[in-house]
Amino acid sequence: AQVVACRLSVTVDFSGPLASLGHNVLKRQLNLAGISLTDDTPIWHQDARKIQWSGAGELDIEEVDMSFCDVCSLPRGLEINSSLRVLSARHNHIKRVPLDYASLENLSHLDVSGNPLVSPPVDIMQQGPSKLLSYMRTIVASKASMVLDLTNFKLAVLPTDVIELRSLSSLCLRSNALDVLPDAFTTLNCLTNLDLGNNSFVCLPETLYGIPSLETLRVDRCALVTFKKGVHLLESLSDIDVSFNRLENFPADDLTAIPQMRLNGSISIQHNRISSALVPLEVQSSGGKATCRYLCSFNSCLLNGVLDLSQCGLKTVPSKIFSEPFSTRIVELTLDNNDLTSLPPRFTQLLNLRILSVRHCRLSELPAFLASIRSLQDLRTAGNPVSSMHVDMDLAPLSKAQGGGLKGSKTIAFKGKGLEVVETVDGSFLDMLRRIGESRHDGKLHLGKLQ
Repeated sequence: AQVVACRLSVTVDFSGPLASLGHNVLKRQLNLAGISLTDDTPIWHQDARKIQWSGAGELDIEEVDMSFCDVCSLPRGLEINSSLRVLSARHNHIKRVPLDYASLENLSHLDVSGNPLVSPPVDIMQQGPSKLLSYMRTIVASKASMVLDLTNFKLAVLPTDVIELRSLSSLCLRSNALDVLPDAFTTLNCLTNLDLGNNSFVCLPETLYGIPSLETLRVDRCALVTFKKGVHLLESLSDIDVSFNRLENFPADDLTAIPQMRLNGSISIQHNRISSALVPLEVQSSGGKATCRYLCSFNSCLLNGVLDLSQCGLKTVPSKIFSEPFSTRIVELTLDNNDLTSLPPRFTQLLNLRILSVRHCRLSELPAFLASIRSLQDLRTAGNPVSSMHVDMDLAPLSKAQGGGLKGSKTIAFKGKGLEVVETVDGSFLDMLRRIGESRHDGKLHLGKLQ
């Protein structure tokens, strides 16, 4: 075979061993399968957009088969042949397929099976030509968008192509077969969003701690059983999802020490083996924001005495509140917007409680034992469907008691042995409870359906 290099074309004299290929070239097919070629063959170093066959003029090649040609690379220039539809280079020594081939819009079949590929990885090549092209085009597109989604590519090892995308801001590796991340992963120091969900991780990859820019981290539906120390190094993290794993514990203190978590964070831990003593199941099921608010509030309470458990999905008041150090530390307790239907008598153990807010819950009855908490100065109960309360009282010494905090903030006036709801005024429902409690009467008074 005699190959003569030209500037924009390659002239091939199809004589001798190549004589049988002439007919295929006329049909825009170049079949070199089985012909031993080397990297020194001139065509491998020239512009292969067009091939000029003796006496036949220039032809755009649409199909190229260079299988079993003993080559280590694809021909330079072929990747800019816009007419190329089919390229087969099976069973050679090719380690890398240039990503430029992904830019060929007409290329629909790329077969490089049987090669010791490094890029694209063998995991991708084994899934067939169409998956290979899809992978390459996804990598190319991410260079402009800085967003890469490799969901369901059956990757067992992170490709070097990904590590080389140093400017990525968002990376999704969901639904693969990854169980480790390479040390070089820390070079992706622009990442803010990372999704590793539905992989095979048993331990949260320690490599992640070297990317302090991470804001959102998904490692749900894996096989996580533990965290390694260092999660507090993710100083920008505000959203972490480790739900649907096998965790029995997790570094709650380290996570809630991250500033962004304390501002408006989210920690999703539902469907693990985490004890309800750490986070009640109803809180876990209420989502990441409820869990984060619950954990952060208990931590901050040790510093300022304020415990805000509003919007946590609580159905019962957590028993943790009534044990040390919280029982003596809590000064202000907010339980607004939960599903509470009752308040337990253990509230009397909160010796320094000054403010209690249970607004917009589902309380139908307000207990009189609240009046026995002598430190309590402010009780907020608006937005509850309160219809009754049972208290010990003696009506004789009472001429009037005011009731603020009930639905509609009505004043309650006692007249003889009856009672009547009169005009709306500001008043202290808590004061009324105390005055009733001090009456020392053994009977019960039902205060009807107060509106």
